[in-house]
Amino acid sequence: MNKIYYLLGFAFLAAAASIYTFVDHFGWGYWQKIEQWGATGDFFGGILNPIFAFLSLILLAYTLWQNQKALQNNSEELRLSREELSNSVSAQKLQVHQAQMQRFEDTFFSLLNQLKSFDEPKLTDFVYDNVMVREYDPQWISTSILREAKSYIYPKGGNLNRYFRTLYQLLKFIAHKCPESTLDGEFSRSKLESTTTSETEKTYSNIVRSTLDSKLVILLAVNCYCSDEDDSFYKYLLLIKRYSFLEHMPLSVTNTEKQHVIPALVEYHDPETFGNNININRT
Repeated sequence: MNKIYYLLGFAFLAAAASIYTFVDHFGWGYWQKIEQWGATGDFFGGILNPIFAFLSLILLAYTLWQNQKALQNNSEELRLSREELSNSVSAQKLQVHQAQMQRFEDTFFSLLNQLKSFDEPKLTDFVYDNVMVREYDPQWISTSILREAKSYIYPKGGNLNRYFRTLYQLLKFIAHKCPESTLDGEFSRSKLESTTTSETEKTYSNIVRSTLDSKLVILLAVNCYCSDEDDSFYKYLLLIKRYSFLEHMPLSVTNTEKQHVIPALVEYHDPETFGNNININRT
């Protein structure tokens, strides 16, 4: 704005200098002839018109420069506004994700505590001994051994069945409701078979797995035996495979246990179910 004032001041001084020069040379007064008025107009026009035209050009250039600068400032403000909006949206998404994770964790740990409350070591030992100590027909194939062994857990296992049902619901909850699950909210056999687990899912499933002792892990492996893909336990089987739930299952037996069930489990279950267990043949 100051530059405009300077231009106006310069124009005023140019006009004043022209008037002073004219009055100084030709005097002051009214002319008698029209030709004299015409000559006076030509005098001021010849001096002031180029000056005013030049000043107008400068003013126009200055106005264009100001407009360009304003556009640049507006563009920068729009860019900053977009960034701020983007950051705001990202912050809102983060808040929503954190709220979802908090709700997930609240339910997860509630189910985990419920699972722990159903753990009955004496019952586990009793069922485990029935499964592992008894004799199986040496002519049986692995599926026949596991079918017979499972009969001591389901439906004869009593409260142990409640423990395994709760464990299934907990693993299903991780796969289905974890905000970072790769199932995208669809708990189906095809999704369980075609997707890999996320790191977040793996973290929570590892927490669950750490609560099971070796006997429960073996009984779980037996409990998840399925005669075919239409078996009601088939999704359970896919869940323990998804989370490598047998990774730390002992592959040896004590002197009092029979060498039947463990080899049958190793032969039956997919190697992925054993995770990084180096003693599993993956060929």
